[in-house]
Amino acid sequence: MLRVLVVLFVVAISVTAGVFSFVAYVDSRYAETLVATYEYQVNVETDGPLSNLLLFLPLPARAGGSSEVVRAAGARGWTEIPYGWNVTLTGTEKYTLLEVTAASVPTTGECGACGRDGAPHTLTIPVTVRGPIDPRDPVGNDEVLEPRFSVMERACTEAFPRGDSTPRCTGYETSFFADYTAYPATTVVISVELTGTNRWNIFSERSSEFRDTARLTILGESHGWQTARGELVSGIGYSSLW
Repeated sequence: MLRVLVVLFVVAISVTAGVFSFVAYVDSRYAETLVATYEYQVNVETDGPLSNLLLFLPLPARAGGSSEVVRAAGARGWTEIPYGWNVTLTGTEKYTLLEVTAASVPTTGECGACGRDGAPHTLTIPVTVRGPIDPRDPVGNDEVLEPRFSVMERACTEAFPRGDSTPRCTGYETSFFADYTAYPATTVVISVELTGTNRWNIFSERSSEFRDTARLTILGESHGWQTARGELVSGIGYSSLW
């Protein structure tokens, strides 16, 4: 009987040590391979020329801390910017906004289906951080576009990459300032998107992500603040490490 107990004890110790070794390996591998990134992007599509463009657009904000994207924008950390755009930061008491000015903005073709010959005017700011980014609760634990109001959960309607996490979709409203002159029949689409992504490789490549997008469609000229529609999709991809 004693021999059996000794054997069981040794087996238990071996199993426990194996579990701890496996967990330590997974944690180490995750830390070594983790790549955490944000991408902030502004797109302007127009089927007619615009003059004297001035935009104030939402930037990410983090509860209880400073935004990595705002830091990068302030340091001119973009990899793509349209010709003739001037980009600076401006602020209110609560929020930092992206200020965009341009003397003229040429047409990008049919706004409903901008193809290769009518690609949007795009500003892209990529940021790599130590991570991990929180894709499941970016409002509470990460950074999202601000300001936001009239927040309401809604059903997700698009398909997302495969994973073990169930995406959650939240609609909201935000404010864009747009001032420019244009022909009355001109259609202008302005969108802002923030994507936060974790990528790692333990036994296979995996990722987790959130996407925060706000969009405004304007017919003709604009000379002030307008309400844009936003959607935050959180919990895309995998929540488990392997």
